[in-house]
Amino acid sequence: MNYDQRMAIISNWFKADIVPRFNMPRDVDARISATDVMEAVNSNIPSPTTPERMGNLLASITKEVARSAKSRTLPTIKEFVDAARVSAQSGQTASHSANSDGWRIDPLEITVKRVREGQAICQSWLSGIRRTELLKHVSEDQLQKYDLYIAAHTQ
Repeated sequence: MNYDQRMAIISNWFKADIVPRFNMPRDVDARISATDVMEAVNSNIPSPTTPERMGNLLASITKEVARSAKSRTLPTIKEFVDAARVSAQSGQTASHSANSDGWRIDPLEITVKRVREGQAICQSWLSGIRRTELLKHVSEDQLQKYDLYIAAHTQ
């Protein structure tokens, strides 16, 4: 997502979730306050991100800010930044494991790389269906040293 797309989502969130919940500060222009908060939130949301993940992070920020608010006046920018950081860090593990931003761990890819580099691999890759899958990417000769190692330790 580019800057304009992110800011559009954040602007909609601010209007729908934050404005009805909090009063704007009296001595500061409401537009400036809103812009400052939206810019601060945007700069503390990890990139790259998807619209779905962005929505989840913004919902989490809303909950965190509402929970920690001391009054019904718009919380400070620092409170929004802190909430954004907490939300981004707590959502990081879940987002990666759910593949929401395209990043994922591929055990097969890691094992193939380790075999090619002669590094240790898990014994479960040396038999059954996992071995068959591994042999699609490496040769039987490359696995031979692992077979010898297992044979030596089972005797």
